[in-house]
Amino acid sequence: MNTPLGAYSDVQSFKSAVSNIAWSFDERFDAYDILQKHGYSGVEIAPGLLFQDCETPLFPNATKIKTRISELQPFGLSFCSMQSLFFGVQGAALFEDAEKRATMGAALRARIDLASSLGIVNLVFGSPKIRNIPSHMTDMDAQQIAEQFFRELGDYAGKAGCKIALEANPKVYGTNFMNTFSQTADLAKAVQHPAISVNFDVGSFIINEDDTQMADMFQRHDPLVSHVHVSQPQLAPAPDDLGAQNLVNLLRALKSSNYENYISIEMKRSDDELTTLRDKAAKLKNVIASVGSVE
Repeated sequence: MNTPLGAYSDVQSFKSAVSNIAWSFDERFDAYDILQKHGYSGVEIAPGLLFQDCETPLFPNATKIKTRISELQPFGLSFCSMQSLFFGVQGAALFEDAEKRATMGAALRARIDLASSLGIVNLVFGSPKIRNIPSHMTDMDAQQIAEQFFRELGDYAGKAGCKIALEANPKVYGTNFMNTFSQTADLAKAVQHPAISVNFDVGSFIINEDDTQMADMFQRHDPLVSHVHVSQPQLAPAPDDLGAQNLVNLLRALKSSNYENYISIEMKRSDDELTTLRDKAAKLKNVIASVGSVE
């Protein structure tokens, strides 16, 4: 599908992005060209992939950071969000013990520093296995630990001009904490920190069989939402025709709430020379256009 940019003239103010997990490092310029042609303004990043050519991808030097930013400029793109925050990190866990929690905190502070240097405000905290509650711990104790941890992390993120967006991960991804959007929103509310928000992940709603409730759930919690992932279970190509009306209803809710943050396609790379990326980038824009201008 090769829809001309003019077809999206009514939705140019809408902030849309695609995560770089949809292409390889060597394909990035072709991917940026596709995003530009379809009217996208943002690139969400997994830092280990963005800096794959660095000896220490999670700790790129200032020259590499400047290079990656400059690579986007000819395409009218900017970095808007970060995910895969613990790629390459060993010994991090939220609940197992204080030492692993300290390792987790140090890793997140390093990602916040990197995000700030790239002009990124939003960092998506998924990482399901890192937040699994061990069998010996009560849910109440886990809640207290999580609230304190994210409140302290929020202080650091806020000073850097960033937000940590907590993401629901269903049980199939190997965790027993923050499995649903409601649980995740409840934690963010309990933390009560302006730098702790929530990520609205469509794929998790589909897995939990709650996707018919997406519009309603967004309307209930929209002040907390700093990012939206248009995704499918197991990061299959998105958006998908199955449940398309539920996505339309969500977009209408975003529009009525004057949502101003990014909506980002999150899907794994397909081995088809970026054909899937091209098709899905166009498809999301067409769905947005069917809803009407989002400003």
